[in-house]
Amino acid sequence: MNLPLRHTLSHHRHRDGGTDSHGNPVSLYTPPLDETGIAVRVYGWGPARSSEPDLDGHTRVITEVEVYAPAQFHPSPADLIDLPSGPAGRFEVIGVAADANHGPFDWTPGNVITLRKVDG
Repeated sequence: MNLPLRHTLSHHRHRDGGTDSHGNPVSLYTPPLDETGIAVRVYGWGPARSSEPDLDGHTRVITEVEVYAPAQFHPSPADLIDLPSGPAGRFEVIGVAADANHGPFDWTPGNVITLRKVDG
């Protein structure tokens, strides 16, 4: 069974950039974030789930969404993905892709990738 890859996302690979002058880790992304990223075709994504932590002095919204991707796409934790619509914006990959390709039915449906964006 072949499902259509109807959507295109931009993928920015994370890599270690060493440390800054204060010893804090620095993240770098390839291609640079001012470029469009590596185009990746996916099946789509699910509805966004958001929450607002109940902490005094914080106005933060955490949005998570799951992307449904072909088996070949394995982004790494801390990579960035640009979603073009729905919950549009730049999201961080959380954890490793959930691999759903080892079922008993001789079909490789793909991977589920969890993304998170924190605003505020």
